[in-house]
Amino acid sequence: MRIGPFRRGQNGQSRRGSQIVEFAMVLPIFLVFTIAAFDFGHVFALRDKLDNSAREGGRIAASLPLSVEVSGSAPSANTTAVAQAVFNYLFDAKVVHGCTLNGGASSGTFTWSFSATNCPDNLGITVERNYQVLVSGNTVSMSRVTVSYPAHFLFFHRVIGLLAPGASYPSTFVLTPQAVMPNL
Repeated sequence: MRIGPFRRGQNGQSRRGSQIVEFAMVLPIFLVFTIAAFDFGHVFALRDKLDNSAREGGRIAASLPLSVEVSGSAPSANTTAVAQAVFNYLFDAKVVHGCTLNGGASSGTFTWSFSATNCPDNLGITVERNYQVLVSGNTVSMSRVTVSYPAHFLFFHRVIGLLAPGASYPSTFVLTPQAVMPNL
């Protein structure tokens, strides 16, 4: 009796066929998890860059005087500098490219909205210079910077159907991080 690399069952058939079937069943699930890890890693890295840009804008806004702001008018040089700092951070982080920041417009009480033109995606930056927050019973004036930018799954939305046939997952959604800092 010869014992080879493949063991034979009681009925004399090779078990090699069952290993191929098991591999064929596990491969789609493995691919979905691998692609999900790649895509979610890409989205988390983008979210971190957007968070950091909002914090950078918040730090700058909190350090600039509020006395030069006029609610309902065009943004002051200080507010424009805040939005430009957020835009520059995202440009340096290679999130946006080939686009420019517009001049901004009033969008509420001490609130200005900026957007980028000629970008492949819609970048929105909102700067609120007199955001009121109740802290320990006292109202505190703060600056809030909000960044809005779409995130894209590259592959995950396409392969989710392998794991659950008929299922769908959106390929694009908007990330909207905020930073709030007390005005000095």
